[in-house]
Amino acid sequence: MPNKLPLSNWSLKKTLQLINDPIKHARITVFYYIFLFNYLKIGIVLPVFITQSNLPGILLCAAGFICTTIILKLLLSRPAYLDTLINFALISSLLTIYVSILLFNSHLNIILMQDIFMICMWSFYGLKGWWGLIYSSLAAIPVILYSYSTNHIQVSVSPAYMPLYSQLPTIILNFIIIFMAHYYYRHIMYSNMERQRELNAELEVYNQELKKSNQARTLFFSTVSHELRNPLNTVIGMAGLIKSQNKDADQQENLDILKFSAESLLSLINDILDFNKIGSGSVELEEIPFNLSQLMESSCAGLRREALRKELYLNLAIPEEFRQQEVQGDPTRLLQIVSNLISNAIKFTIKGGIDVSVTKLESSEKDALLRFKIKDSGLGISTDRQQSIFDPYIQESNTTTRQFGGTGLGLAIVKRLLELHHSQINLVSETEKGSEFTFDILYTYATRLEQPANLLPDFLQENLSLHKVLLAEDNAMNVLWMKKLFSTWNIPIYIAENGLEAINLHLVNDFTFILMDIQMPVMDGFTAAAKIRELKNHRKAEVPIIALTGSVDAELTRLVKENRMNGILGKPFQKDDLYAELVKYKPVLEVQSPF
Repeated sequence: MPNKLPLSNWSLKKTLQLINDPIKHARITVFYYIFLFNYLKIGIVLPVFITQSNLPGILLCAAGFICTTIILKLLLSRPAYLDTLINFALISSLLTIYVSILLFNSHLNIILMQDIFMICMWSFYGLKGWWGLIYSSLAAIPVILYSYSTNHIQVSVSPAYMPLYSQLPTIILNFIIIFMAHYYYRHIMYSNMERQRELNAELEVYNQELKKSNQARTLFFSTVSHELRNPLNTVIGMAGLIKSQNKDADQQENLDILKFSAESLLSLINDILDFNKIGSGSVELEEIPFNLSQLMESSCAGLRREALRKELYLNLAIPEEFRQQEVQGDPTRLLQIVSNLISNAIKFTIKGGIDVSVTKLESSEKDALLRFKIKDSGLGISTDRQQSIFDPYIQESNTTTRQFGGTGLGLAIVKRLLELHHSQINLVSETEKGSEFTFDILYTYATRLEQPANLLPDFLQENLSLHKVLLAEDNAMNVLWMKKLFSTWNIPIYIAENGLEAINLHLVNDFTFILMDIQMPVMDGFTAAAKIRELKNHRKAEVPIIALTGSVDAELTRLVKENRMNGILGKPFQKDDLYAELVKYKPVLEVQSPF
């Protein structure tokens, strides 16, 4: 909509249609009627001046008519000039007052006092900031000076040169203007306050609905995550287990395909769920020590096989000092960022390869600013698409989606995870020449603690058969896989189908390790863990409990800590991760001294 109208416009309604601000509506409306009343004032006093043959008065009326017309035309056609017009009107009124009192030494009269009051009113209502105080002070000065110089105050009804009958309508019109302005501004103010209260009430209702919607969405994704990850946990786990036991080359290849397909499906599910969690603000970064070099090497090692399958190289360069020095941060999220970028590079590179590097930009005794770079020799990204590819569900082109697949969430997740790190992703790319992604993260050096001397014999450390494990799990397929897995480790495992059954079994057995699924019928894993921690038998109460869940988020992690569980494994988990937990909490054989 244009912000101005033709100069021929006389419609206040059309002018107000250009304005959205209700306060400005009121200012324009009142200002319009004030100057419209000027025509009435001129029409009242002009005949008197003509009768008296008062040429200065006639010329003053003519000038007033012309100025009023110009101001109205500008106001109705150029409402953006409102402040300028108000300033012009205030200055003109001030000059009239100063000339009347100080130059012509006129007595104070009601009309003059009304003009002063309207200057105060308009400077405060019509302008912002200190202008109200400035104009009001300037309007009061001549009255104060007049009173001081004459040593008395005399207020007449009207100027001496004008008969009362001609000035009375002007006085009435001025009072109408004053009353109307106050009423209109008060009406607008209270209307705005009432509207604000209504909007606040609507906003509160909307916020409550949004909270309910977010809770429902979170519950939905949590349920979907649990239901999808459970069967995937079984498929991936069983494929890995069968592969380790089957040496037939054809079967090995078939199992590789099965495992790769299941892991690809898991990756897509993880992308969707992670994007939802990041968008809802439920992702919080951890602050734990980790070995940066090992993490980067692990990430590249896991993806190098995929690169070699496409006959691509995947190189990693990292400062030597980080092979020993640990840093403080969130290794899981860094691994997710790096893996997404490397996977993306492998996907869109036909020949050549990928170079991954970590360099130190700045450092001090306490921290280091590191630059991570993933450079490929792939298809490249056109300049006009280099920003949009970081938006969710967007890929370089429609043919990209058809040819290479994927959800288009990988780079969006990278961008949002880096925002949590107070960083950003930078891209330099040229079509058919490749792309270079870089980002910077400030890491604090972790304090390295001396590892305690190992006083136990080696055979005791490797002996996990001393474990007696309780698995609380209601999914039959997961139970089947876990039984087979633990049998390969020669570790006895007992099964409970819900939390209550797990407690009852624990009371009559000496379990050394409990795997507790979170979502179970009858009694959930959190409740069961809390009740176990309350047992009077100290040994049973302090048994290591690891949570099993298909949905890992900040709230779940908080509940795990709150219920004093020892850790969490997200389904599907790698068997090596579970094995590491078993080693971490392995029971120690109590050897009696021969002395």
